[in-house]
Amino acid sequence: MNARRHVNSPDRARGNARVPDFMDIAGISPLSSSIEIALGAGRAGLLLIEAALPEAAVETEWSPAYSEAWRNVVKTATGPSTLMACAFLLEEHLDPEWLDPHMNHLLSCLPQRWKAIREATASSLCLRIFMLDQSIHYNANEHLNRVANKNAAVSSSNGI
Repeated sequence: MNARRHVNSPDRARGNARVPDFMDIAGISPLSSSIEIALGAGRAGLLLIEAALPEAAVETEWSPAYSEAWRNVVKTATGPSTLMACAFLLEEHLDPEWLDPHMNHLLSCLPQRWKAIREATASSLCLRIFMLDQSIHYNANEHLNRVANKNAAVSSSNGI
């Protein structure tokens, strides 16, 4: 996942919250079934994405109290539907400017929220988490350069 390269970068949305122990959260043991392993990977993946989000990538409603409550739901989720709902909550609070437009288009090709949550499976959850991770611009400097280049292109096309 791209998020793992940025989880310890400065100015993350999680603020001073500790980076969680992803293996502990995954709760995988030698006796875990393939479904339990996939759900554990889903829990860890969602928490990894949230821990690596740049501060400016989330909307102001994503407060420390809100994110702590969201993390608690993710940690205690026992099924793919709850985790899928958590993935959608996270997506809804992301600033679209921080998402790759091509990946954002691919995300829009996945099932609608109500259907994805109601008919969630471990594999559909993992696919959505992977695609969300691939769509986020975690590096703030690269993001700012992209925005500046985009603005320069718009200015030059307008004759400014």
